Amino acid sequence: GLSIGSVVNGNHFRNITVRNSVMQGTTTGFRIKVKSNVKQARVHDVTLENVTLFNVHQSVFFTHFYSSARLMATGSCNPFIYNITLNGLHVVHDGTAWHTPP
Repeated sequence: GLSIGSVVNGNHFRNITVRNSVMQGTTTGFRIKVKSNVKQARVHDVTLENVTLFNVHQSVFFTHFYSSARLMATGSCNPFIYNITLNGLHVVHDGTAWHTPP
C-alpha cells in the first residue's frame, strides 16, 4: 500500500500522484499517519487516480493520533491535511479470509 508518514512536526508532503496502480494483499491501501501532538505539519495536493485495491485489510485510513505503540493517544493535534483526491478508486475483495495485521 501507500503510506504517507509518520508525519511529525515540520514535515511538508505535497504534490504526490499515484496513477494506474494495483495494490494487492496489503494491510492498508492508502494511509496518512500523523504522530500524536503534531502542531506544524502539512500534507496536501495528493491524488490517487485509477487505483485498484485488491484484498486489502483497510482501504483508506487517515489518523491524526498515530502512535508507534498502536494506541490512541490523547492531546492536541493541528496538522493541515487538504486537497486529497481519490478518483477512480476501486476496492475488490475475492471472498478469501482477511489476515489480522501484527
